[in-house]
Amino acid sequence: MAVVLDALVKFISTMQRWGAPCFHWWSYMATIITFVVGHSVRLVGIPIGIWCLLSIRKGDDKGPQVLFHFLLALGFACVLDLFLCLFEVHDVCNGAELEAWNSCGHMWGTQASQCTATDPTDASAVTACAAAQLLYDDVAADTATCTAITGCGYTDVPEADRVKPVCCTDAMWEGLSITPCMGSPRVRAAKFDTTFCESFSDMWDVGFGLLWTGVVVYMTYVVHSYRVANGGAGLEMTAKD
Repeated sequence: MAVVLDALVKFISTMQRWGAPCFHWWSYMATIITFVVGHSVRLVGIPIGIWCLLSIRKGDDKGPQVLFHFLLALGFACVLDLFLCLFEVHDVCNGAELEAWNSCGHMWGTQASQCTATDPTDASAVTACAAAQLLYDDVAADTATCTAITGCGYTDVPEADRVKPVCCTDAMWEGLSITPCMGSPRVRAAKFDTTFCESFSDMWDVGFGLLWTGVVVYMTYVVHSYRVANGGAGLEMTAKD
């Protein structure tokens, strides 16, 4: 049953991630291998898991025998995924897709706030505020830059005055569930933080991968012990069981 649930969770998580800016698995060799191998093995695992349950109820050892060999293959796939994850995370976090996504998000973020004169009738203040050198990398820094100018305030850009940059309609975002210009603009650093991306991905992918690999190894041991304990012939089970 755990094998079937694992396969279902794998497919559901793929559906949820499909269209995300970081899910360009077809762009890199490491992600292609892990995607194809991981999904192929689990696709085979669904009927094997069901067959094994039915075989055990019939006292047949064929199902557990096939399940044992399948778990060995699944364990290999998990280890392969852990190894390739080191390359996969680096490729994705430093890929052109995320760089372009972040760059466009930064450009859209310039429409989030503005430096304006607190007194619209003060011509000199209006000119000085408009000339404020906002970087849109950090809200606190831009606020300090703006308010340091006499008569200026850091305010939100009215929705009617926001102008979406050309990159927002780039064909690269077609089909994505999350686009860089989705929702209201927010200040985003121009340079993508690959360090955070790689650290978080390593923690999540490697951490979860190690946990699941341990579970697979344990399941393999349980199935092997079951077969040894029953002489490779399975348990005699009543119809009620």
